[in-house]
Amino acid sequence: MLKQQSDSWQLVWPDASQPVFTDGITVVTAQQWQQQLQAVKRFIAMQPGDTVLLYQADPVLFSAWFVALCQLGKHIVLAPDGQPDTLDLASAHSDWQVPQAPVRAENSVFQPTLLLQSCSKVSFFTSGSTGQPKLITKHLSQLLLEVQTLQQQFGMALRGQTLFAATVSFQHIYGLLFRMLWPLCYGYTQHRTQLSYLEQWQALLQQYDVVLVASPAHLARFDDIATLAPYAVRCQRIFSSGGPLNDAVPQRYVAALQQAPTE
Repeated sequence: MLKQQSDSWQLVWPDASQPVFTDGITVVTAQQWQQQLQAVKRFIAMQPGDTVLLYQADPVLFSAWFVALCQLGKHIVLAPDGQPDTLDLASAHSDWQVPQAPVRAENSVFQPTLLLQSCSKVSFFTSGSTGQPKLITKHLSQLLLEVQTLQQQFGMALRGQTLFAATVSFQHIYGLLFRMLWPLCYGYTQHRTQLSYLEQWQALLQQYDVVLVASPAHLARFDDIATLAPYAVRCQRIFSSGGPLNDAVPQRYVAALQQAPTE
């Protein structure tokens, strides 16, 4: 649960055994996630400089670094991908880069409340489609206010054991808000693997109530959506961002799953 204070945000965890991430087999609990969080906080405290380049392919590691940096009031620069040229460009705007290898975690006491500093900032790169990519910066409070709005607008209709899954990266603002921060702040479990195929989504719907965070390209490419009709009740909601859907695409989803993607 997310609560705003005057100069910080409270992230409240009701239970150490709460599942935070899963790959469908192995579960990462809040206790295990916090052990990684405490390890990276110790690492950060030993580094000079307050502007930090963050790229992690694993959402468990990414989320631990992101929250730890926000706890310490750092400025996070998100690289859109892990390509060497991209990281070189992003590193020019940073004092140091988060290591790719996991930091060794040790047993630590579970903390039901974590404080995130409102002064923290997060910078994203534009796509660069009209020239050199540019850095756009938001305050953490702006992002978390958006997360609060998502929960108020859509969260009340979600069942408690909802799984968030995505075809999009959390290194971009859409994926960061919808795929990563919203479930992390409000106690929904996240699927650890980014989806690429309709069959992956189908397998999840056989086990979980699912919110899918997707791009228009993936939703248009899932042309055999009718195969998901037997699992329609488990499809909680579909989000789409990054461009408009072709008019025919929502109709296919309504026919199969009784709902159109929320654009």
